[in-house]
This record gives sequence, C-alpha cells and structure tokens, in this order.
Amino acid sequence: SDFLDMLSKKMGLDSVDVILSDLAPNMTGKYELDYYRQIALVKVSLATIEKFLKRGGSAVVKVFEGPESQNLRKFFLSKFKFVHSVKPPASRKHSSEFYLVGLRYFGGAYLT
Repeated sequence: SDFLDMLSKKMGLDSVDVILSDLAPNMTGKYELDYYRQIALVKVSLATIEKFLKRGGSAVVKVFEGPESQNLRKFFLSKFKFVHSVKPPASRKHSSEFYLVGLRYFGGAYLT
C-alpha cells in the first residue's frame, strides 16, 4: 500500500484507463516456488487495478496456470464486464503462462 501511495504521488494522478502487467519473477526452475512468487506479483497488479483503474477501463495481467488461476479469474469476473483468458501465439508451447484480460472495469467488492 505504501508503494502504491508513493506511485500515485510520483505519477501525479489518481486513475488510469489501462493497466498492463507482464510481471514475472526470476525463474529458479522450481515450479512451486516460481508459481507462488508469480502469484505474489499478480496480487500487486490486482491491488494496482483496484487503486488506479478508472471505471470503464481495461487491464491485462500475466498469470501462470495453477491452483490460484480460478480464484484470479473469479476476481476479474467480479470487477470487469468482459473477461477473457488469452495464450499468445508467441508463448512457448509448454509454458503455463496466459493473460487475463478484463474490459469495462466496474469495481465493487470482491467476495471469495
């Protein structure tokens, strides 16, 4: 939260139209460790969406397929009118990465 507050002051604005997160950790080759480190980065992206994204805005967030994928999709469904999962053609065939794309952000409380 302190980081997001600092970012807000540096940017000099309180909302944006689009948030694009292509974050990924330095990979160790240990799937579980890499996966949960990536999920931690996704959570930073989700907090950024909730703090800065304007109503009607869009977000794209890189996610690794795994145990938390459905919860992340539910989060997007609770915040965006349209939600798509996209695996780009340039992504390696065996890579677990995909992108959650949310269009027309409406915000609201997220219920687990």
